Amino acid sequence: PKLAEGIKKQVIENSLPDGKKAELVSGQKGVSYLTFEDTLPVAFIEGKAYHDNQTLIQYLHNMENALIAKDINNTAKGRPNMSLKHTGEDGKIHGYMLAYEGRMSKDEGKEGEEGEPIIYVSDIASDLKHPGTGGALMRAFLEQYRQNYVSKGNFVPIYAQAREKTSYAIIKSKLKKYGEEVGLELEMEELGTYKEGDDTMHQIVIRVKI
Repeated sequence: PKLAEGIKKQVIENSLPDGKKAELVSGQKGVSYLTFEDTLPVAFIEGKAYHDNQTLIQYLHNMENALIAKDINNTAKGRPNMSLKHTGEDGKIHGYMLAYEGRMSKDEGKEGEEGEPIIYVSDIASDLKHPGTGGALMRAFLEQYRQNYVSKGNFVPIYAQAREKTSYAIIKSKLKKYGEEVGLELEMEELGTYKEGDDTMHQIVIRVKI
């Protein structure tokens, strides 16, 4: 219990030893770390992004739990925060990416406690009002991936379930370009597809070419 309380305190404070909040090192303007404190704007964006397929919506309670669990797990296991948000000049959040380190279970395509280490991209969405939000988030994510993993010799793969008409289309057409921009040669493998409401979801794994 004391350990859990200590972890919660660290997450809530979300600060460095000198009392300043951790800042993201990125070349992408407006991108910063996503934490549980961003639950309300994230839930609002999610509702707008998936208004045409509500089976994809996590809703406020589930989103809050996911963000808190991600923050606590990262703090407890000393893992980097791979979740990001994009804030406009108006000071409002216009897009987010929920991602964290985990493990791929032996049942391919499902997250589990055992199996191959992965970076799991759970969700990426924008309010659709600010062009370039998705691209900025993906570039910043790859920057963090390079800094926190690849530069340390850790080539853990990235796993995502991408919506065919949005994130999958962008990843398929822009992955090579975004990778090159941050100094990475990336390749994508498709594990399969499934239906979620009226959408086709693509299970993909992204790896660094070695």
